[in-house]
Amino acid sequence: MDINPIYLVIMALAVGSFAFGMIFNLRRGDTYLRWMQGGMPKVAERTTLRWLGSTVAELTLIKTRKPFRQLAILLVFEPRDLFPMWGWLYLLGRRDTLILRGQLQAPVRFDLELADPRFWTGRQVIRDLTRRGWERREYNGLTLLAPKGLLDLAQQEVERLSAPCTALASRYGRFGLRRQNSQFEFHLPLPDRQSDAAQFFEAFKSLGNAALGETDER
Repeated sequence: MDINPIYLVIMALAVGSFAFGMIFNLRRGDTYLRWMQGGMPKVAERTTLRWLGSTVAELTLIKTRKPFRQLAILLVFEPRDLFPMWGWLYLLGRRDTLILRGQLQAPVRFDLELADPRFWTGRQVIRDLTRRGWERREYNGLTLLAPKGLLDLAQQEVERLSAPCTALASRYGRFGLRRQNSQFEFHLPLPDRQSDAAQFFEAFKSLGNAALGETDER
């Protein structure tokens, strides 16, 4: 049976784009993992790594240092191996993202979320928390959300944490705190690999300490 050459071309393009996207993400992830090695000892003694497909590299940090009880770092890449989906999500604003997620060693004071509506994960959490009945207001170009009746207190807390947030990243998509299990989440574009990874993770520690109302231990 003859196969239409057009089908062969389409199949070749699909396989080629899948391979290119997968290899690109894996190499990009490896580059950032090497960069982070220069700073991760600031927050933990060792790490384990697993890839979730070719779009997410998940680092679980073991024997975390103060102020962290648990800590995971996710490198979330655009789905370059699925070209049609990649194009659609790119138009919706999805970009490669670094996610810092875990628990602090002591309780945080408030439930709050500060999100950038221009950032893909920021839009998502704004939508989800609005559906749950959280109140919201604009704050310096971002959206501040908190449970009903706590928005003013959340804004005071965000103002207190503004400097350590900005020291960690001049632009970020999401910063969240939850009193349950003292959870935190911080989303940002992938950092400049020419920057100092040790300084980056030191700034991350400073933000964690500030969220607990503590000063840094040098």
